[in-house]
Amino acid sequence: MMFLSDQDVDDLLDPAALVEALATGFARLSQGGIAEPASVRMNGLGAGSGYLTLFPAHDALTGLATTKVLFGDPARTLSGKPEIDAIVAVADARAGELVALVEARSLTALRTAATSALAARALARLTGMALPTEVGLVGTGRQARAHARVFAATGLAAGFLVASAAGDTARAQGLADHIVASTGLPARRLQGAEAIVAEASITVTASLSDAPLLTRPLKPGHVLACVGPFLPQSHEIAPELVAGSALVVSDHPERLRRQWASQAVVENLAPERLVSLADLLAGAVPAPGAGPLLFLSDGRGLEDNIAAGLLLAAARRHKRGLPLR
Repeated sequence: MMFLSDQDVDDLLDPAALVEALATGFARLSQGGIAEPASVRMNGLGAGSGYLTLFPAHDALTGLATTKVLFGDPARTLSGKPEIDAIVAVADARAGELVALVEARSLTALRTAATSALAARALARLTGMALPTEVGLVGTGRQARAHARVFAATGLAAGFLVASAAGDTARAQGLADHIVASTGLPARRLQGAEAIVAEASITVTASLSDAPLLTRPLKPGHVLACVGPFLPQSHEIAPELVAGSALVVSDHPERLRRQWASQAVVENLAPERLVSLADLLAGAVPAPGAGPLLFLSDGRGLEDNIAAGLLLAAARRHKRGLPLR
């Protein structure tokens, strides 16, 4: 068994390969062979604000069984730590043994960004949007950097517009400078999420904000991918934006409907307007009417499993990882 760090993940996981592997995985969902039990969550830990969540998955094709163990606590941020800490345990079910423990902050960021890129590419094709295009990023943390890396590597972005969710111009400028240096694409800092969506064709909101960053109607054809919270008690975009979208895509629409049970803004969406990413990728979604197109990222064990499989193969090729036994 080996340990793979966030640095190993950043060095070894190829963004473009991850996007295509996820596309294949979602296409296989309807064929069977992928087991994804419901996640398990415990709340009220530590001082009362902590939570522990498990996300299991098994792919019979590869034989890999994975479980993400995620601990989060907003109180961690008071001491300068990220709210969430996580690790993915990887087992070879055929051999009957654990083969890796993977530090999961970078893994989660990259697989989330790859899923966003997959959805944005499919939505752009559905509407005839020309790619590459101007991509907006609202947020300046690990998720935003991962999205810049993946959108650049997959040819979706011609350039980036950047804004801090908290209004921190120094952090926004730092992200813009990082994007230019790491991708070679232009990046400009703007002030606020509303300024971003006014100029960009595709926008990603990647923050932990529980207050809506976007409230005004979006222009028709705009693609908005939201990877921060979208829960009845905490959401980074206004629920009215969901209700006003021509199409709402989720990587896990069943969970979204459960989370918003009895909440009219999602519960009342017609079935043809709230669709799964798997159906979108399969071409089973008709052309939407006028209005913005929305992807709500919820994350699922399948995505962790696919990313971990690619990472493990790369680590073995390059002889990376710390042996644990």
